[in-house]
This record gives sequence, structure tokens and C-alpha cells, in this order.
Amino acid sequence: MRQRVENSQGGFTLVELLITMLLSGIVIISIYSAFQAQQTSYVVQDQVTEMQQNIRAGIDTMTKEMRFAGYDPQRTADAAIVSAAATSMNFTLDLNRDGDVADANENITYSLDTVDLELERNNQPLAQNIEGLEFVYLDEDNAVTADADEIRSVVISILARAGQADRAFVNSKGYQAFSGTIWGPYDDNFRRRLLMQRIQCRNMGLVE
Repeated sequence: MRQRVENSQGGFTLVELLITMLLSGIVIISIYSAFQAQQTSYVVQDQVTEMQQNIRAGIDTMTKEMRFAGYDPQRTADAAIVSAAATSMNFTLDLNRDGDVADANENITYSLDTVDLELERNNQPLAQNIEGLEFVYLDEDNAVTADADEIRSVVISILARAGQADRAFVNSKGYQAFSGTIWGPYDDNFRRRLLMQRIQCRNMGLVE
């Protein structure tokens, strides 16, 4: 009995190719979406870290120096808080104990450059991308005071902004400083962080 042998050629049908392409596309899209999400998360964390570093750079310096406002160990330098405004502060201290406040770093002013968004110390940049700066002065009873001689502590509010905009993010939030002042809403693409800190002026109000 003669047997008939049929040769068949192996391969993929068009339907199989289409299914393979579809599955490959789904896998590629999933990988790309995960990559994009990871990149977005990295950018956000980087911006947050940058803002926190900017705020801390300013707060740490101001805390160290403002604690010495009015420092006058010889009682001859007339060191004091010279001016106490809502957005700037000027004070003197006898840092080297020579009886005057005429030396370097003995007359200090903090202010905000609203054009370049810089927290300044004696007109020199101290922190970048700072949008808001507020000083609230408290007396020994923790009441708000405008009298420089009565100041015993200062509450600083600082609003920092990210260095770059994020087009996938919209900031419509308002930020409330210690006084109740609201900064914003800005309705833009910049992330922001608000920090408030109270600093004791240890040398103010000491009995001579």
C-alpha cells in the first residue's frame, strides 16, 4: 500500500503575527509608562529636596545669627535690634567683644530680593528661589510687638519655590504665613514649600 506523505512548511499566520505585535506593543507601552512614572517621581523628589535645602540654608544661618542679636558683653557697643519690619530685619552684635559693632558681620540685615527671588544677607544672596519672607516679632509675653526694645523672639516664615516648572503639575494652593498673610494662589507649574521657625533672641532684654 502506497503511503502519501505531505510536506508542510512551518511558519506564522498573519493572525499570529498581528497578535504577537499587539502583545509586544502592550509590553513596550507598559515599560515606557513605568519609566515615565519613575522619571516624574525622581524630578518631584529632586525639586522637593532643592526647596528644602534652600529654606534650610537661610533658616540655619539666620537662627545662628539672630540668637546673638544685641550681644554686647562689654555693655559699651549699644548692640540692639535696629529695625524690625515685616519683610526685613536689621540688628547689631559685638561679635569679637571689642566694645563696638563696627567690625565685619556685626551689622546684619536680612531682606528679600523680589526680582531675583533671593533671600539676602547684607545684600548678598543667602538662599535662592525664595518667594516669600515674613518676620513677626514677639515680646516676653508672646504678644506681637513693633517696639524693637521689647522683642524677645522672632517668627520667620519663608516660602521657597522650585527652580524649574513642571508642566504636569498645577499649583493652585495658597500658603499662610504666621501672621495670617496668604501667599498665592499662583496658578502656575511650580512646586513650593513653606517653613516657619521661631527664634529666641537670647541677648535681648538682659539686665545691664
